[in-house]
Amino acid sequence: IGYLRKREANVIGQHGLKIQVQAKNADGTKKEALNRKIEEEFKAWSLKENCDVTGQSSLRDLAALALRRRDVDGEFLMRYVYDPSSEYGLKLQMIDVDWLDEDFNDPRCANGNRIIMSVELDNYDRPVAYWLTQPRWSNVTIPNTPLIPNYKDRLRVPAEMMCHRFLKQRVSQARGIPTSHGAMTTMNQLDGFDEAEL
Repeated sequence: IGYLRKREANVIGQHGLKIQVQAKNADGTKKEALNRKIEEEFKAWSLKENCDVTGQSSLRDLAALALRRRDVDGEFLMRYVYDPSSEYGLKLQMIDVDWLDEDFNDPRCANGNRIIMSVELDNYDRPVAYWLTQPRWSNVTIPNTPLIPNYKDRLRVPAEMMCHRFLKQRVSQARGIPTSHGAMTTMNQLDGFDEAEL
């Protein structure tokens, strides 16, 4: 936990991500008023009531959560929600990666693509869609996206509506691997040693 907090403090920072706009005129001078306006609007959109579908997390909080999930789960999944009732039209929704069923694979889809651990890939291994499956442990649903009776009640979400990030270690890798995976076996053995020593 201490490692995750330190990483969050060093990567995201106390105030989160900020932008510094450097738009210029044709003569090379800065468009000061426009730059300030864009920065102010981005700051306003970053507030929890504007950027998060739940209204609970600011952009800084969502970025910190994404970083934590990437460290713990090896990946994070975020959905872009286009909301016409919102002042800015776009909100973000963090989705637990457990919604991507690791056991859902299809080497030959009807459209010519293939599915690896719920990630649909084209012939060049580019993600085309994500197949969401409600986890067995979850009683949470994703608002406005009812699961449809296809592929055993899985919902296909186009890749352009999702942000799925992980540290790629192999060329054809479709899902993330937790950063601590290499130490898990050793930690389990040390735990057994501590228990036997008692």
